[in-house]
Amino acid sequence: DIIINEKNSTLELSDIEITTKDIEGWLIATGNGMTVALDITLNQSLIDEGISRELVNRIQNLRKDAGLEVTDKIAVQIAQHDLLEKAVEANKAYVMEETLSDTLDFVTTLSDGQILAFDTIETTIVLNKL
Repeated sequence: DIIINEKNSTLELSDIEITTKDIEGWLIATGNGMTVALDITLNQSLIDEGISRELVNRIQNLRKDAGLEVTDKIAVQIAQHDLLEKAVEANKAYVMEETLSDTLDFVTTLSDGQILAFDTIETTIVLNKL
């Protein structure tokens, strides 16, 4: 029941229409009588974490391609790339732990190594088994 102009009225389900509208920066889903909204705005911390996770994935693939054992420790050198270096510095412990890296260093130049490229990042990387 609702009161409109001091008059009591009863609304039936057929009297109501529910609609949803997208909100910029939010992902909204409705189902089974429930609505969920997620803020999908990326901040620098989330961007850095995503870059670091992708680096972990790339290093793991390089480890596999090199025939390294799951328990082999490695040393990682990456040619300087400002965006990558900034992201990794914010998540360095995670990257090193996930890849079993004893060292992870950014160096001015690498004379050899493999191309590391994803998103807008392109640089060179070297893995050495310890």
